[in-house]
Amino acid sequence: TVPAEELARGARDLGLEAAAIEPPELALEAALAEVGPGETLLVTGSIYLVGRLRDRWVPRQSVVLSGSSRGTPRA
Repeated sequence: TVPAEELARGARDLGLEAAAIEPPELALEAALAEVGPGETLLVTGSIYLVGRLRDRWVPRQSVVLSGSSRGTPRA
């Protein structure tokens, strides 16, 4: 595992815009604030990370109650 700041530094060294923000929920919110209408945000990482961040759109409780991995999206 590469520490977030080290990864961000490497990206900046390549001329890319990068920031290390923890925890992942705050990083997602910061990234979403930078995305404009019609733009796409790609989140990569482990399935555990994606599952953790998925709760922003589909609450865990709705997945359990619906008996489906799709759950009910937040309004």
